Amino acid sequence: MSEAMSVYEALPPVAQKEVNDFIFFVAARLKISDAKHSQHSQSKSALETLKKFRGRIPADFDMKRELAAAREEKYGL
Repeated sequence: MSEAMSVYEALPPVAQKEVNDFIFFVAARLKISDAKHSQHSQSKSALETLKKFRGRIPADFDMKRELAAAREEKYGL
């Protein structure tokens, strides 16, 4: 590591800035990649949770009717 730092310090300031910019670019890309991976993991987990309910809702389930009944019961509408 000290060898790399001595090479870096020997660079002109403009080149040092370009190296710094590249490092920040790579770090930002890694952060974005990690965020996408995290979102993918959350989505996969949510899908697995939904799959657990497969076959538990009857085939004749009417969501609109159930929602209307729940609203009427809760709000008296």
